[in-house]
Amino acid sequence: MKASLNWLKRYVDVSEHPDALAHDLTMFGLNVESIESLAPSYSGVVFGRVLECGKHPGADRLSLCSVDAGRGRPLSIVCGAPNVRAGQRVAVAVEGAVLAGGLRIKRSKIRGQLSEGMICSSAELGVGEDGGGILVLDFDDSPGASLDGRLDQTDYVLDIEITPNRPDLLSHLGIAREIAALYRRELRPPALAPLDGGAGFRLEIESGADCPRYAAAFVEGVAVGPSPAWMQKLLRAVGQSPINNVVDVTNFVLLELGQPIHAFDRDALAGDAIVVRRARKGERIVTLDGVERELDPSILVIADAERAVAVAGVMGGRDAEVRPETKRLVIESAMFEPRLVRKARRQLLLDTEASYRFEREADIGIMAAAAARVCGLVAEMKAGVPDDRTAEYVHDRGALESRTVALRVAQTNRVMGTQLAADDIAALLDRLSLPSRIGSDALAVSVPTFRRDLVEEVDLIEETARVYGYDNIGRDETIRCGIFSIPSPEDRRGELLAGHLVARGYAEAITSSFMDPASPGKMRWDAADERSQEIGVGRTCRVRLVRPGDIGLDADGLAGFHKVRYPAERRQGSPQQHLRCIAVRALHHHGRR
Repeated sequence: MKASLNWLKRYVDVSEHPDALAHDLTMFGLNVESIESLAPSYSGVVFGRVLECGKHPGADRLSLCSVDAGRGRPLSIVCGAPNVRAGQRVAVAVEGAVLAGGLRIKRSKIRGQLSEGMICSSAELGVGEDGGGILVLDFDDSPGASLDGRLDQTDYVLDIEITPNRPDLLSHLGIAREIAALYRRELRPPALAPLDGGAGFRLEIESGADCPRYAAAFVEGVAVGPSPAWMQKLLRAVGQSPINNVVDVTNFVLLELGQPIHAFDRDALAGDAIVVRRARKGERIVTLDGVERELDPSILVIADAERAVAVAGVMGGRDAEVRPETKRLVIESAMFEPRLVRKARRQLLLDTEASYRFEREADIGIMAAAAARVCGLVAEMKAGVPDDRTAEYVHDRGALESRTVALRVAQTNRVMGTQLAADDIAALLDRLSLPSRIGSDALAVSVPTFRRDLVEEVDLIEETARVYGYDNIGRDETIRCGIFSIPSPEDRRGELLAGHLVARGYAEAITSSFMDPASPGKMRWDAADERSQEIGVGRTCRVRLVRPGDIGLDADGLAGFHKVRYPAERRQGSPQQHLRCIAVRALHHHGRR
């Protein structure tokens, strides 16, 4: 999971150096594998003052400015911004500077007047969205002072190893929650109030086991265009390429909350229902990557009245994708059976951010709220108007409720080697968003839907110890005795001999401790023999490859060895040569060899 530090700061205050944060998170249980520093998106930009500003003699909408940029003399710069004025403190891209879009500044003539640089807008620097006017700085400095890194904050990307049992950490909010718990800071989650309106679409879910929950929201008056600069910057930081405001906001919410979202063009859907069903034999779909794929009944699809329009949990289809002319949206936020998603992903050879999360089981409690989050961001960007109508299916509403797990105070202290009071344990768990009620000798801990890994008491004890800090647990000086066997000199000689032979190129086989009852007959071993009756067929037989002439053994010493096979591709020489290298050393409970 790649997490942008600037993105995390939207939800929790982080003042630590990235290296210190990475160390602390690793000690807290989130293994940070690497840290990448993202340099500012511009270079060669300096602090300047507009000394004079007059009309361009050859163009009504341009200004000719004299700017002090610390170059020993004022620079003549042609500016097209309507808000440029004398006396302003501005960001000046001098000759050789490179702006956020990759534009390199050079001296040139504009309408017959020499321009020796550019007075920059926030959009040109990649630090804001206002491209209609220059960026007027609210601080003072010496003309010519470098602004590199001062306007565009350097970001750091943490690459964090997420274990399969913690899908809640496949999101910036999940990692921010851990940082808040680690440093005892306030978590500022985004507003996640679900939409509450009348039914706006009919849902047909073929199997609740295949699709336990499906939520749909609707947006009217869509204006597809570029997403805001701040959103594009955060997406690029974690390796996502901005596409348009609709697609970008679904990717943003995916990486913010961990819930995959898909947007359909409402006018491209046939009929008035969304159908979640198994694909029909031989059914075909062209996915968003432009590849036509054949489906079968083992694959779950999203369909309209006529055809499949998405492979559930993996990738959408071309037929209902968002286009520049799209005016109405259906926002899908759902949960699909992880095994079906995994099978479809493998069969179709499609690895996506969505399938990665669905295979690890999405949070069933956040789906309607995630759809509402998308609608809220679309409205905030003025890219559309959310419809009050919604559509939702829940197979088991009990699954939406928090689970209660009992945690005994005495057992917690016994395992941890501490003497914590119930209030102390409750406070530690509360830092992880695990509220609890304190009883006479135990806590009733409320486990939210996003922590499906917390099932038993021991899981909560582990979380308590993690937040308390393993370094804070004192040493237990209790002396504990264990019973163990000391190898005899004879056993040691056997091990040394085996190691010596392996080093010389021989192969060592350790056969199974159990035998098929039919095996004694195959090995000419009398099953009625007193020894076999006493030891049964479960006595360990250890086999070594030594020279056969060195020891004398009867056939029963080969018990279990008849199933050992040396790969044909690794054999060299004749079978007789191989057999000369085989001997058996069997240990019996009587001490006979």
